[in-house]
Amino acid sequence: INMVDNSPPTAIFTISETEACVNDILTATDGSTGSSLTYAWSFGSGSLPASSTSQGPHNFYFTFPGTKSVTLQVSNQAGTDFETKTVQISDVPASFFTFNQTDNVITFNNSSSGANSTYWDFGDGTNSTQLNPVKTYTAIGT
Repeated sequence: INMVDNSPPTAIFTISETEACVNDILTATDGSTGSSLTYAWSFGSGSLPASSTSQGPHNFYFTFPGTKSVTLQVSNQAGTDFETKTVQISDVPASFFTFNQTDNVITFNNSSSGANSTYWDFGDGTNSTQLNPVKTYTAIGT
């Protein structure tokens, strides 16, 4: 007697990150159940690669920001199932600033873009997470 698995598939997958920046490499890994599966991956608008028909795991990245949908469809003789997950892709942060110096006091003016936090390292063992910090050095030129 030959037993044939006639169970419909269940599409299951994980993505290494749900928030990333443009050009960050993400990995999608299949965890689907069912026998004799065929795969149809769609990595979303602006992704490279855009799709695949192999099980994976798959490395991919996005070329522009936005909320992206990644979908895995699995099929066998008993049916088809799919799962979709979203990934939030942000622009790569760009840091820009100017400063004004009066004696040993420096006022920093942050004009960075794409960042959701700041970290300033003043080179003397001190730092700040303020958007526009003021740093007083112990002496001019230190």
